[in-house]
Amino acid sequence: MKSIEKILLATDFSKNSERALDYALVFAEKFLAKLYILHVVHDLKGYTGFYVTKTPLAQLQKELEEEGKAQLEKLCREKLKNFSNYEAVVVTGSPSGEIIRIAREKAVDLLVLGAHSLEKPEHRFLGSTVEKVTRQAPCPVLIV
Repeated sequence: MKSIEKILLATDFSKNSERALDYALVFAEKFLAKLYILHVVHDLKGYTGFYVTKTPLAQLQKELEEEGKAQLEKLCREKLKNFSNYEAVVVTGSPSGEIIRIAREKAVDLLVLGAHSLEKPEHRFLGSTVEKVTRQAPCPVLIV
């Protein structure tokens, strides 16, 4: 069996992502692997949806990035109290594209993702992030 030295967990802070973190942590501890915890902030550049607020998109983007970093720090503080071999990463872009990019960049051996229901219409027509990542992943993917 191939050794697992680097694990990437992508989180959107949902319940399923939290459960996925539990599994990623068990694997990281078992294999003495480095754990990368990634949160991707959606890039608002080119956003063409309905938008009503006085806050400029650039400012909103910055606030989303700051909130993502704060939530990730809190998650790590609460869930990884007794585990120190991890790196928290926040990037901006397309979730599936950034997960794949970071997995390749960090040369991870296992990707761990929490799956959402396919009941949402956009998942049936466009494919969920998990589906997109699974098709292009450079390593095995554990879907929780």
